[in-house]
Amino acid sequence: MSVEENKALIRCYMEETFNQGNLSVIDQVASSDFIYHHATGRDLSTEAYQKMSIMTQNAFPDVCMEIDDLFAEGDKVACRFTITGIHKGEYRGIPPTGKNITFQGVNIFRIVDDKIAEIWSRLDLLGMMQQLGVIPPMGKR
Repeated sequence: MSVEENKALIRCYMEETFNQGNLSVIDQVASSDFIYHHATGRDLSTEAYQKMSIMTQNAFPDVCMEIDDLFAEGDKVACRFTITGIHKGEYRGIPPTGKNITFQGVNIFRIVDDKIAEIWSRLDLLGMMQQLGVIPPMGKR
């Protein structure tokens, strides 16, 4: 695939999974040996990544993702994005707070044979947890 085709694949994947809630697209775009390198340091298979995505979608059913920047070179695509939503369902043991969240993230994708083989994800999970009220803001007492 060309660099532009790789970018189009990632745009479609991000739009379908985040903004349209179509998690079945993961099966369509993930390679057979897909690995999601989570921000916490865990590596997830396609199945574990889908389970995490379902949990997140249930907790933030109105989640919206906006691509802020998209860069590509060779077989890699980097995407900087902003996520917004309202915490309406349990998230990692945290009961619904009804609070709005806005946080940023960066994913780096590796594309092999027209499929996503790897995603390295870095998310502002600390900022999100602070917005949910689970962790107090730093420097304030």
